[in-house]
Amino acid sequence: MDSECNKINSLIKNKRSFEKYGFIYHKGLLNGYPVISVRSMIGTVNNVMATTFFAKAYSPLLVINQGTSGAHDKDLSPGDIVLAESVFDMNTRFTKKRKKGEGTLYSDHEYVGAEYSESGIRARKPYFYCDKSIIEIAKQVPNIYGKVVSGRVASGDVWNKEVDKIEFFNKNYSTTCEDMEAFSIAKVCRAMNVPFIGIKIISNSEINDLEYDESYAEMCQNFTVDFIKTYVKTKELI
Repeated sequence: MDSECNKINSLIKNKRSFEKYGFIYHKGLLNGYPVISVRSMIGTVNNVMATTFFAKAYSPLLVINQGTSGAHDKDLSPGDIVLAESVFDMNTRFTKKRKKGEGTLYSDHEYVGAEYSESGIRARKPYFYCDKSIIEIAKQVPNIYGKVVSGRVASGDVWNKEVDKIEFFNKNYSTTCEDMEAFSIAKVCRAMNVPFIGIKIISNSEINDLEYDESYAEMCQNFTVDFIKTYVKTKELI
């Protein structure tokens, strides 16, 4: 959503904006360091398209996926930051056979993950782990809006508002929160050997009956900008 990137885009200096494959990219300097920002739009296919282009064209040192998310952990509150220790695929699943009239039961679904290939070996799994060293750098950044935790971000082409289903994911797949981008972007980065971090702010909690609040999007961008400063300094990039 625009609200998830407007603040960062406003801070980019010497900005040059261009369109590629329907996505608007903003290239320039953030605190003196070269960055590219893009709104990858809703939908995992869009996320893959937007990420693949700039990862191939610009060979970034790090891809950051930041934005709002819904809580799967009842102990999380709006304003809390979740660092994606791992990402979970909510899309790819097998269902058990049921005859006409027998209905559906989501708790019977087996989440198997999309196929991937490494070193010529094909496999599939519903989650990927992220770079722990990057997570540790992000943990150094203070969050004035709440706490900072690391956890598993669930992603898919769905916005879950069913509490039972949210609790099912949390119990059976150890999910912390959910969004609609992290897994697909992380999968591209894994395939292209590009470091990745997901930074998510809790903006709503169906478990605690807290509706979505768009204002948290800017808070996440503020944290992300502070993370970029810390990451550049720690890595001695400039």
